[in-house]
Amino acid sequence: MKHLRRKKGLAALIFVIVFSAGSAVVMWLWNALLPDIFGLCPINFWQSAGLMILSRILLGGMGWLSHFFNHSMHGEKCNNFFEMHRQMRRMSSDERMEFIRERMSKQNDEGK
Repeated sequence: MKHLRRKKGLAALIFVIVFSAGSAVVMWLWNALLPDIFGLCPINFWQSAGLMILSRILLGGMGWLSHFFNHSMHGEKCNNFFEMHRQMRRMSSDERMEFIRERMSKQNDEGK
């Protein structure tokens, strides 16, 4: 139990550090570029953190970051991808092309 608590605490600390560094980078880029280019006001650290949260809400995941902290969110998709990759490595180039055509036709049929 102690080990799990320590692991969660370490993950939370890493998240805070990465998020703070990301906010600092956003603030630095905003203040270095946007006031000169568009005439916008400079922002502070908390405003850049708010921009990161807002972009997460509006645009979706932070890719590797959400996967890093929550493996179960993408687990099934990742397993399917890696299984498909293993299958494709064993195929000849003609078999791969046929496999891709079948997958694309299935996706097109689902989209209709």
